[in-house]
Amino acid sequence: DAVVRRPVFGNRDGVGGTDAAPAFETVRAGDAPPTCDDCGGLLKPGVVLFGERLPRVAYSEANRLAGDADVFLSLGSSLTVHPAAGLAGRAAEVGSLVVVNFDATQYDDRADRVVRGDLAAFLPEVEKRI
Repeated sequence: DAVVRRPVFGNRDGVGGTDAAPAFETVRAGDAPPTCDDCGGLLKPGVVLFGERLPRVAYSEANRLAGDADVFLSLGSSLTVHPAAGLAGRAAEVGSLVVVNFDATQYDDRADRVVRGDLAAFLPEVEKRI
């Protein structure tokens, strides 16, 4: 059995694996934003920002995985922003949804299990078991 970890929105290390913090501090200080050495275009983190569309291929794959998952963990999400929130609905259809969040979500009543708590405490326990 494989554990598949797919951040639908990407991750902050997607800018070529560099630490983006110094670049953001540069922008806050009033300097020009960082640019690509090859093309001169502006660099942005390798994540989908609010208002941007999810990459079609990535979302299709995530939807397929959500439907095939034995367990689908929704971790620390309000599950209010679509289309990504719909992945929880897809997982609920096949009976694999576990919601872990401080607050209630619209999918709690469809989840197989709901955990209220701090991810910092929850995730190490999950990692011990997988």
